[in-house]
Amino acid sequence: MTAATYLTLLRTILVPVFAVPAVFYGISVKSGDPNESLHWLAVGIFFVAAMTDYADGVIARRYNQRTPLGAFLDPFADKLLILTAIMILFLLPWGENWKIPA
Repeated sequence: MTAATYLTLLRTILVPVFAVPAVFYGISVKSGDPNESLHWLAVGIFFVAAMTDYADGVIARRYNQRTPLGAFLDPFADKLLILTAIMILFLLPWGENWKIPA
């Protein structure tokens, strides 16, 4: 496996690591006592995961590390991260005043 593929696997592993503090933050918001440390932890983990997407693309192109496995895993990891974030936003009860524009 290449370095780019390892970064893609890291991004996949970071998805549940991001989801746990994000869900608990949503629960704390609903209870009326938002835990901002969970908020920033989730944001930081999401940012690191997003940067691995950039880094694996640069590494794969610059060092010619494109592989069929990477071509499959990279879009899978991208969609898993984004869909997890969207599901957390839509499924958690964030409170009465929190609305997503339609």
